Amino acid sequence: MAPLMEGLARPLYLRFADDVPRLCGVIHRTPFATGPAIKYYMLNLLDISINSHRLNFPPNTFQKIPSSATNGFVIDMRAPNTMIDQRTNGGNAYRVVMTAIMQHYDSFGLQKRNLPTTGPRYQLCYYDKPGFHQHPTMTFHFQEADYLVEGRFMYIHFVEGGFFCITILPGNGVSILGVHHQQNMRIIYDCNVNELQFYPKNCIYDQVS
Repeated sequence: MAPLMEGLARPLYLRFADDVPRLCGVIHRTPFATGPAIKYYMLNLLDISINSHRLNFPPNTFQKIPSSATNGFVIDMRAPNTMIDQRTNGGNAYRVVMTAIMQHYDSFGLQKRNLPTTGPRYQLCYYDKPGFHQHPTMTFHFQEADYLVEGRFMYIHFVEGGFFCITILPGNGVSILGVHHQQNMRIIYDCNVNELQFYPKNCIYDQVS
């Protein structure tokens, strides 16, 4: 999808069957699960990295519990922000991820800001620092494929307040790959083989052909 540029609304194109553009470049592929009892496309998330630092979550941390109606990791084009579950198998994955991100920003001496009182419940915000561009990347290590979120898509900037917030929210029972982390990524759902295919692309030039 195209970047969510401030003040620049762009259409989102949803294509089907033969209208899907021909794949090009290095295509990443990971299986998804779906079915009558599953409302979303569920992905097998194995681990997460912040920059090159792998967080080394225990096996099955993000797996869906068969007896539970929630849990697991899904991709959702209706969810604006990514969510990391606070109740993953064996611990609080959200806290682990946010601690790693906080340590990155704190190492540059950025000053934390009080959390916004309106809008999404962002949990980590910092005041702007002139010339600062060292935003961390985030990699979702899926089964057979790595999904990289660029640093520029890890935060939302509030110009009037002179601060930015990390666009990851705490999940309660499920983890979600949201729209903010789908920017500049061509994503294809191949239901013939139950496979999610994706690759980086400058989607700002997308148009109806």
